[in-house]
Amino acid sequence: MSVQILLADENYIQLEGLKKLFETVEDIQVRQTVRDVQETVNKISESQPDIIMMDLHSPICNGIRAIRQIHTFYPKIRILILTNLCSIEAIRSAIEAGASGYLLKQCSFKELLHAIRAISQGNSYFHPMVSKLIVNGIMQHGHEVIAGREMAPCLTDREMEVLHLAAEGLTNQEIAKQLFISTKTVQTHRRNIMDKLGFHDRVDLVKYAIRKGIIALQE
Repeated sequence: MSVQILLADENYIQLEGLKKLFETVEDIQVRQTVRDVQETVNKISESQPDIIMMDLHSPICNGIRAIRQIHTFYPKIRILILTNLCSIEAIRSAIEAGASGYLLKQCSFKELLHAIRAISQGNSYFHPMVSKLIVNGIMQHGHEVIAGREMAPCLTDREMEVLHLAAEGLTNQEIAKQLFISTKTVQTHRRNIMDKLGFHDRVDLVKYAIRKGIIALQE
C-alpha cells in the first residue's frame, strides 16, 4: 500500500515540481496539494493523508499553529517540514508542536523519499545538520541531566560510534559494515542508547536537546 501525502507550499512552481517528481515513485502518492497553511488543516478530512509535508512561512506562527492543530486533532498523521528556514526558533517550535521530521529544501529528492518512508513507519527524520549537532551536544554534555536523571550508565565507546554514524544518516546495515559487526548487534546498541538516555525515540531526544540548549543551530 502506498503512502498517501498532502503537499502544502505557497510556491506554486515548487508544489507542482514536487508533485511531478512523486509521480515517478510507486510507493508514494500525492492525494492533494494546497497553497495555504489554514487550508491544509481544512483539507485533512477530505484527503485523509498519512503524512503532511509542509513548508513554514512568514509569519512562522501560522505554520506552527497549523502543526499544533494537526497534531492535536489528527495525532496519527505524521508531519514532515520541508523548508528553507533553519533558525533555532523554527526548528524548536516545529518539533515541539508535533513535527516528526525536519528537512531543508537543499536536500536531494532521494533524501526526501528516505525521510517520508522513515516517517511513514513511525520513525523520525531530521536534516543531517540537526542530527550531527545532537551528537556533538551529547558528547560535550556527557553529564547533562536528561529526562530527570544523569546519563548514567554513560554510553560506551561503541555506542557513541553507533550514535555518531546513525546521526550521519547511515542505515543499520551500513553501520554494521563500517564497524565490522552484525546488523543485529547494531540494533542492540541503538536500543541500549535510547534506553540509557531515557527516551522512546529520536523526537524526544531532539526536543530535549533543543529545549535545554544542548544543541545550538546556526542562523
